Amino acid sequence: MPVTNLSNMFSLLSVAFAAPTVERARLVAEGTLASDVAHTWRALDLPEEPLSAFLDELEEYRGRDEQDVLHEIRQEYTRLFLIDHLVENTEGAWRKKAQGQETVFYMINDISTGVQDFMRFCGVVRPKGYNDSVDLIDNEWQFCSMLATDPAYLAEKGMSAEEKLAQFIDEHVRVWVPGFSDDVARETRCAYYRAFAALQKKLVEAL
Repeated sequence: MPVTNLSNMFSLLSVAFAAPTVERARLVAEGTLASDVAHTWRALDLPEEPLSAFLDELEEYRGRDEQDVLHEIRQEYTRLFLIDHLVENTEGAWRKKAQGQETVFYMINDISTGVQDFMRFCGVVRPKGYNDSVDLIDNEWQFCSMLATDPAYLAEKGMSAEEKLAQFIDEHVRVWVPGFSDDVARETRCAYYRAFAALQKKLVEAL
């Protein structure tokens, strides 16, 4: 897959699953986010059927008031991932619960620290004052986006960004993102999250 387009696709998914913002709501209401995803998806020569389903879902938001869109997405983000924790959006917590563990320690379980160690090995460290989980779904997609740009500093350290990306996808993304996507699709009441969950799963299958 073309490096720039793949990086863009990962970045778009990172934006989609990050905490909602006014800017994102505007992009959804304008149809810009859907258009950017469609352009990148087609540039990667991925199957048209899942993209068509995705675009049909997001068409619901086109032309709506951005504050109304923001309220819907923010409320659903809170319901799914924060207050009710219907779906865990960090790799460590999701995988631990999938293994049957009822009590999960965020950030300090072995899976989460493994993600942090992998990122640190690739030169990505948690900024000072950052107190959230590094293995959030949006952080992992952003990390994949960075690796897909083939940053020069990794080559200077004798590392292949392509190999590290393939390793991270195999050891982390493939392990939990499809199941996470299924959980979101099952639990959500919101077309936005249903659309991105389904498309995200199809991307992982194509990688």
